[in-house]
Amino acid sequence: MEDGHWLTPFIYCERFAERPVLLSWISALVGEVTGGVTLWSLRIPHLTFFLGGALLIYSLLRSNTGKSAAIFGVLCWLSMPMVAPKFINAEPDIVMSTLLFAAFYTWWQGTISKRMTPIRWIGISLLLGLAGLTKGPQPVAYFTLGVGAYLLLKGQRNQIPAFIGTNVLVALIIVAGTFWYISRTMLIIGWFILGC
Repeated sequence: MEDGHWLTPFIYCERFAERPVLLSWISALVGEVTGGVTLWSLRIPHLTFFLGGALLIYSLLRSNTGKSAAIFGVLCWLSMPMVAPKFINAEPDIVMSTLLFAAFYTWWQGTISKRMTPIRWIGISLLLGLAGLTKGPQPVAYFTLGVGAYLLLKGQRNQIPAFIGTNVLVALIIVAGTFWYISRTMLIIGWFILGC
């Protein structure tokens, strides 16, 4: 926000295009609201997604297994050795995991209540698209392969067209982000070649 590079991040005066920057945008917006990018403006989004993941786990397990299992599931999430370093280092894994789980949660609640509406599928598409913009397209395959296998194995053919449409929309979101990165990279390479 301060140097004007809010679309393409720069680290140590070098363009950083290793992965999508949704988490950087969230941190920058929190920093803008709180008066500057500080350690807390970087940690608040992670903490929010960390606690949001715990609430999603609790809600899903509580409705399907009971309170004891829900509390145990949340404690497992909070104490998992793989989660603590990601939270401390402010890496995008917690954000991506929570977004993917939110997409699964939304789909699962609609499936068990037999209310898979177009609005629900669009919501799933947006959650998956945000997950793809957080850490790239590969993690979205967890949802696509898992839910796709479930739909095929359980014979729920009525959801397959909406499932395919959802994945096409997610692919468009991710491809748009990827195209943006590629076009920006080509532009920067062109600037260097021309000596601008």
